[in-house]
Amino acid sequence: MEFALEGDRSQLVFIEKVKSKGRDMWVEIASPIGLIEDDEINDALEMLHDKTCGGLVKVGDRHFVRANVPIDHLPPEQFVTILDVIVGVADEMEMRFVGSDDN
Repeated sequence: MEFALEGDRSQLVFIEKVKSKGRDMWVEIASPIGLIEDDEINDALEMLHDKTCGGLVKVGDRHFVRANVPIDHLPPEQFVTILDVIVGVADEMEMRFVGSDDN
């Protein structure tokens, strides 16, 4: 999915159902931010310290902000809130560490 943001920016988000090791159903929300340079990784991790949700992961040559939550009893409005937070955090990190919206 692609979300339109202010200033002609947009943010991609991938949403996927996954099973936990306990076989419960979870939803994974991941938004790419591009490649963060090695010398900025610690700054990126510190930036996530005060965010409501989201973790930093690397898949291939891109970093993503990601959150996984159980969906069995997840109210739709809570899902939307988590999705909004991931989109906002990913866009903020992309602007700071990558500098463009083309990642």
